[in-house]
Amino acid sequence: MGYVYKHTIRKNGKWYIGSHNGKKKKYYGSGLLWNKALEKYGYDSYDKEILYEGDNYREKEELILKELDAANDPMSYNMKNESLGGSFPGEKNGMYGKKLTDEEKYKCGFAFRGKKRPDHSEKMKGEGNPVFGKNDHSWAIVSLAKNNAGKKYDEIHGKEKSEEICKKMSNSHKGKKKPGTSKAMTGGGNSSAKSVILNGKEYGCIKEAMEDTGLSRYKIKKLCNVK
Repeated sequence: MGYVYKHTIRKNGKWYIGSHNGKKKKYYGSGLLWNKALEKYGYDSYDKEILYEGDNYREKEELILKELDAANDPMSYNMKNESLGGSFPGEKNGMYGKKLTDEEKYKCGFAFRGKKRPDHSEKMKGEGNPVFGKNDHSWAIVSLAKNNAGKKYDEIHGKEKSEEICKKMSNSHKGKKKPGTSKAMTGGGNSSAKSVILNGKEYGCIKEAMEDTGLSRYKIKKLCNVK
């Protein structure tokens, strides 16, 4: 059974409201500003008050946050009036101006690898998502992608811009080895390869016919009348 809590720093009277599923006996809270306060004042510097206990702890937390308008209260460490984590732009984001090391990136991914979070996924659907109806940029990207499906660069960007894009893409791949792609594009996998029929059997390209029959390229071209 989960619960909604209120943690108050004794020294300054500032508080933080959150919720927890009750699985951890010692849970401090996950708010960014709240955790900075704990680092400053200590993990035994606050008083804990239980505001609600029950299965609907997420919904109850959000109701309390909105009722108190915690995000705009100067005595609150809550940065938003929502129960689930959302995104914060600019300096409000805890990672603003920071970069993760390769080791930190691995640890972040490993922490959730193989773990299913159906409760979180369900809560984040539709209107439960903090950016539901707010992110016009994402909507525009999806809409643009659908409208441009099947079109060539010339049709989308015009000839001049298309040439510029193709040139940049070409330069970005120069000097890079792509063994998987190279292998897939060999023989019959190459879009420019011509299939041949020899003794009633079809081959994706002349090279495949050579490897299967042991005949020379010249001989196969002559037998199949390939120029």
